[in-house]
Amino acid sequence: MAEPSDQNDLGQRQSSHFSAGPSDSTEQQEQPSTSTGNSTSSAAPSVEEYLQKHHLGVYISDMVGLLLQGSTDVADPVIYAADYLTAVVAGHHVVGRSFTYIAATPHNRRTFLAVAKRTLAHVHRIGELSLEDFHSLLQLLCPDIPLRVVKSAFKAALGVWPQASTQGSTRLAFDRLLRCMEVTFLYERYLLDLRNHAFSGRSHLAKPAGSVREAAALVEASVTRSGWCAAPDVVIQDALQEACKAAASPSIHFDALVRALCASERMRQHVQLENAASIIAARANAAQIADFDYLP
Repeated sequence: MAEPSDQNDLGQRQSSHFSAGPSDSTEQQEQPSTSTGNSTSSAAPSVEEYLQKHHLGVYISDMVGLLLQGSTDVADPVIYAADYLTAVVAGHHVVGRSFTYIAATPHNRRTFLAVAKRTLAHVHRIGELSLEDFHSLLQLLCPDIPLRVVKSAFKAALGVWPQASTQGSTRLAFDRLLRCMEVTFLYERYLLDLRNHAFSGRSHLAKPAGSVREAAALVEASVTRSGWCAAPDVVIQDALQEACKAAASPSIHFDALVRALCASERMRQHVQLENAASIIAARANAAQIADFDYLP
């Protein structure tokens, strides 16, 4: 995912609007070598690999960009950097930022969805939403969020709850739309790679469930190595079974799989577990930063 480059967006920074990857607190220690000396799998990652896996380059680039732009008074760059990173790991960084920045890391995406759920929770009181309504609400948090991102979630939700479309009017409950967006947006990198590898890049090309599962395992390994979110095999297996059952066919197309993932209770539990793990990691990172001597 490209690093943030919107200089206008950099000027929108508020005192607490920054964030960091959810797994940054996990330290990997180098294991003693074996007597054979032919195994390097337990070796600690290089600095470059660590930065790439945890997407720290995004935050470093953004932090330096803010400093160079001079949009805020910075008496001490070191203190400023510490404040930036503290807010980053706390998840107080996405409101009002550009979509480029929000989409740049899994933690940014996860935080955006959490903020949307928390701040827009009262929406259920006004009834169900059209595609345009849902897009407008999310624009309150990210003014340039593309309509295509919202359409992906809306399309999946409509597939899960087809009764929402009646008499030419299609409206869905906010919590259902957000649940689908947790799949289509948070796992977007994984889903795009899966479509390319398992379905030849086509959304309506049916493929045997067995071959899709095999491709999903390979994509999961690749995506997780790069620090992005992926559905584990047990979730994919469950979704494939449900989709094939609904279609009465041993084959499945990509859109049907996405709908099955959005409807899957096992997928929902997986998302919740990952969200909880992200919060724990962020708190651990904040505690580590607070131990530095240069913090007031």
